[in-house]
Amino acid sequence: CVCLLLGRKLTLFSQDYSLGLNDLIVSSLELTVHVGDSALMGCVFQSTEEKRMTKVDWMFSSGEHAKEDFVLYYYANLSVAVGRFQNRAHLVGDILRKDGSLLLQNVEEADQGNYTCEIRFEMESQVFKRTVALHVLPEEPNELVVHVGDSIQMGCVFQSTEKKRMTKVDWMFSSEGHAKEEIVLRYHPKTQPTCNRVNLVGDTSRNDGSILLQGVKESDRGSYTCSIHLGNLTFRKTFVLHVVQKELRSITLGTWLASPSSGPTGRSRKKELIFSQHEPSARPYSSPIESTTLKIQELRDGLELMSKVIFTWLQGRHCMLCSGRENDPELARESKEQRENKKGPEPKIEEFSDQRFHILANTVH
Repeated sequence: CVCLLLGRKLTLFSQDYSLGLNDLIVSSLELTVHVGDSALMGCVFQSTEEKRMTKVDWMFSSGEHAKEDFVLYYYANLSVAVGRFQNRAHLVGDILRKDGSLLLQNVEEADQGNYTCEIRFEMESQVFKRTVALHVLPEEPNELVVHVGDSIQMGCVFQSTEKKRMTKVDWMFSSEGHAKEEIVLRYHPKTQPTCNRVNLVGDTSRNDGSILLQGVKESDRGSYTCSIHLGNLTFRKTFVLHVVQKELRSITLGTWLASPSSGPTGRSRKKELIFSQHEPSARPYSSPIESTTLKIQELRDGLELMSKVIFTWLQGRHCMLCSGRENDPELARESKEQRENKKGPEPKIEEFSDQRFHILANTVH
């Protein structure tokens, strides 16, 4: 006697199932990854019944009504990835434990869509199904730039639909031109990682092994490789770190306020003002967006600096015009009455039109 339940749900080990004609469907899950990362999509049948899993199929559909394509199939102890998923899709679940989970490596933009797992059992017509909606985000930059003395965070997350906890995290470093690797940080759930300048800032309960490197030195330049272990699975990610110095740029403002032909005394005066600011040295950009952003920042800094220079020059010019005649020794000998009866208009700003303003910009490399 076979009883078919249509449209009803039951719960086995905290999982929601829908029973249909020959199908046992699990509620769908969602997973978000970046291009180039790995995605672990779980497909586990949890039951107290003794069932022998004989076949596993993983199908992919790019849309709701799109055609389904094979990703991977397992039968008779043989697992085969198909089409463009070859060498990237792997069956990583324990078949004896009714686990048909899929690991998809080096995720591409075209991998976004719905992945459906189908598990069949020996001597049964019923099929266990689970769907995972995979969302793919643009690739994160793997080349990072930091100034000496600053801090930088390097992210490393193993995205999974399963609640498996990572068993170990390793961060390794190799300097430019040297193949030998050094240990940066090692984490085990039962131990607390210790390092003076490196801190584990990721949420380990979410398989996040991100680190923060503080007080960066020039010797920190090189490659950093993160390895997250989930049992016998390992996810790796590598960053290239560029370290640049903060360089000093000085701008000297020299103003000659009078030439022999433009003033009553032929005296010359000079004011100098030095502005300093830190500028990054020439360096490779990790992306066109970063290059454009940095150029806009440099342009903004340059305009702000130039406005300070012009403002200071205008202040000096104004003070010269206001005080130049009052400090003239010849005018000081004149009586108040002579100055009041003196004919002719007061000197205008145009009298000083031949004054020269010179800016010397020196960039220290």
